[in-house]
Amino acid sequence: MASQGVRNDLATEQQTCLWHVNMESHNRLGPNMCLRRLLQSSQLQRAWRAAFLKHVQGRHPGARRWTHSGGGPYRAVIFDMGGVLLPSPGSVATEWEVQNHIPSGTIVKALISGGENGPWMKFMRAEITREDFLQEFERLCSEISETSVPVDSFFSLLTSDRVTKQFPVMTEAITQIRAKGLQTALLSNNFYLPNGKSFLPLDWKQSDVVVESCLEGVCKPDPRMYKLCLERLGRQPSESIFLDDLGPNLKAAASLGIHTIKAHWNAFSLITGSQIPPTVSSWLLIS
Repeated sequence: MASQGVRNDLATEQQTCLWHVNMESHNRLGPNMCLRRLLQSSQLQRAWRAAFLKHVQGRHPGARRWTHSGGGPYRAVIFDMGGVLLPSPGSVATEWEVQNHIPSGTIVKALISGGENGPWMKFMRAEITREDFLQEFERLCSEISETSVPVDSFFSLLTSDRVTKQFPVMTEAITQIRAKGLQTALLSNNFYLPNGKSFLPLDWKQSDVVVESCLEGVCKPDPRMYKLCLERLGRQPSESIFLDDLGPNLKAAASLGIHTIKAHWNAFSLITGSQIPPTVSSWLLIS
């Protein structure tokens, strides 16, 4: 829970923001800019950091060690990539659809279409080529939206420098987690780029283990993905924490005995340009 001092600072920021909204007709400061100011405030960033670090340092009041409900220590924290360390494909799609006048939700509907046998999941398992995937995905999006959808443009944005910068607060969190002696791992449903390399715009040095679906031929929520990660870490499920933004992926991890934390991504943050840590934004709101 954020300290009273931080809460007071946040309240001041909110009051300032509301004043600017009321004065919009005078100074032409739009609500998006006002919200960006609030979301990027130093006080809010500090509160997010504190909330994240407190949340994973055990669930018991006053706990000083990283312990789980069984009393033993946590030894590893496993991160998903999109939606936790980076913007998720769905949040990137939200912005792209607005800019390109594509019906809202088209990309996400196409991503989940067909489930495990859909083009997106096949692409993530490297069962189809990028060219075959783009062709099938474009056909699917066009059917859903009943209009032509330039999916090449979407994937250019998805892999661009603009949206592939790791959230700074998550970089700091990983640094502090590792400083406490815990292992960190990346467990991601991922795909190959045209150059033959996997899409991994992160610092490899921040992870002891990296498990990618396109290299392994299996995707979350298949239990084999989690077991493979744990095996390479040399850890038991009860010693590990897993962060992901998708319920089915978390449910599969929990069924193995891994402690799970759901990351809540606010798509508005991508549109406004603010660096909101998706894992901790909701915790601050309920603290």
